[in-house]
Amino acid sequence: KLKNDLLEIKRKGSRPPQDSEERQCARCLKTLGLIFDRGDLCEECQLRVCSECRASAAGSRKWKCNICAKIS
Repeated sequence: KLKNDLLEIKRKGSRPPQDSEERQCARCLKTLGLIFDRGDLCEECQLRVCSECRASAAGSRKWKCNICAKIS
């Protein structure tokens, strides 16, 4: 089930951010702003993701994108 979840997430957001001049979340392809809702870089994969595509560890301020969190 985890493998299928990962494949589905990767399939939805499979386009690298360099393909478009527009700023987009690497996972859900949502358009990101320049000041508000601009997204942040995942520390593991270095891709820009929106706040909805993040998973944070319990009791910690650190977070990873959904794919990196499921892989780890």
